[in-house]
Amino acid sequence: MELATENLVFQGLNDGERVYFSGVKTTEQLKKVIIQNYVPLCRKCSAASFCKFHNPNAPPCPILEKVVVNYVDMNIKSIHADVRYNLEEFIKSTVLLVRIFMNFENWRGIYVNEYFNWYFESVHPTLNSTYVHELLIDIGKFIRSYRVVNVDRLKRFVILVEGNSEFFALPPILDKLGVMGINFDIKNSVRFVNLEAKIEYRRIR
Repeated sequence: MELATENLVFQGLNDGERVYFSGVKTTEQLKKVIIQNYVPLCRKCSAASFCKFHNPNAPPCPILEKVVVNYVDMNIKSIHADVRYNLEEFIKSTVLLVRIFMNFENWRGIYVNEYFNWYFESVHPTLNSTYVHELLIDIGKFIRSYRVVNVDRLKRFVILVEGNSEFFALPPILDKLGVMGINFDIKNSVRFVNLEAKIEYRRIR
């Protein structure tokens, strides 16, 4: 997959900081750059006191790192990554998703942290308003950026069978069972190939 990253520059987490994507050629490199520049350190999370993955010596946050890896892997095939605008918006959505999850985690962390609850009671209304405001803004931005993702993309399946009996019996059985992940209603979404007879059956309604 070709990534349109030429001259692609993003604002970093700190004022004046820039993140350059020009040298990124693969999705693995893309994930690495995003994780290195936008996933916060584990020790800076408000959930540190109760998170089972917490390690004060291990940047970045292992949970958000996994989020980035899976989010990119599960969505990048649904965009035209060779178009600069689409890739730029997709990267924005990834960074925003990290920020949204982190803010939710920090917000929750405040209410399980006795230090905040006992000594900072008067600042809770301000904290709540701030988190809600920032989350609403970021969710709105995420929705706009995510529009470049094609939500109608279909994963197609090929099922290999050994003989005529399986070739004719299996399609209606799987259809009746409603096998998860296979949409038999969409034209050419599933192909049954008979290896013995070297013929092909496309499930079409």
